[in-house]
Amino acid sequence: MTYFFYGTLTCAEVLADVLGHVPLPGRVRPGSLCGYRLVRLRDQPYLSLRKAAGGMVKGIVLRDANAAATDRLVRYEGAAYRTILVTVRAGSRTIRARTFVAKPGVAVRGLRSEEGEHESGPAWPQGRRNSGGLKPQVSPAGPCSRRPCA
Repeated sequence: MTYFFYGTLTCAEVLADVLGHVPLPGRVRPGSLCGYRLVRLRDQPYLSLRKAAGGMVKGIVLRDANAAATDRLVRYEGAAYRTILVTVRAGSRTIRARTFVAKPGVAVRGLRSEEGEHESGPAWPQGRRNSGGLKPQVSPAGPCSRRPCA
């Protein structure tokens, strides 16, 4: 299974802890999700996604997650989240992936602009930098406004 992560799971150490192992080289790469924006769960430090025309959320794509990894991810995200199928850009490719979002009815609030900025994240084992970092980057009118998502 392929996943798109945009929050705490973009941190290499957190992802390795949740999965119980470091993902193999080539299984994690930068990605971006068009047509969404980040929101924060009310009174929580955690993020979710909401549809937003022209929005873009940067994160990472994890390929080939097995059933055990999926179980660990679901337990980590907890009862407030569910998965949805989205279309993500990863380099020049378009990939279908699952991502975690807050369940309907879970209170969320918008992010202030400074909350959406990120710093460079930790290095991934294969030497590639984690594009998402500890705080994902949000662009309300990034490349998605020039190239519509398919």
